[in-house]
Amino acid sequence: MPEFNPQDALKEKTLLEPATADLNKPNQEMVLMVGFPGSGKSHFCTKHLSGYEHISRDQLGSWQKCVAK
Repeated sequence: MPEFNPQDALKEKTLLEPATADLNKPNQEMVLMVGFPGSGKSHFCTKHLSGYEHISRDQLGSWQKCVAK
């Protein structure tokens, strides 16, 4: 299996397509991040989604608390 380095994923692409797209929308929306522990989900949210509320199972302790929040 080839090695995958997430830091290399954006070297040839921009974060958004088109690059001028706006991350902020006037309507309510949710971004659901799914991945292995330590894969960079929280880092991505902190760096690129600063206008969103970050709800994390690591912080709340259970998926039920995340759904309730």
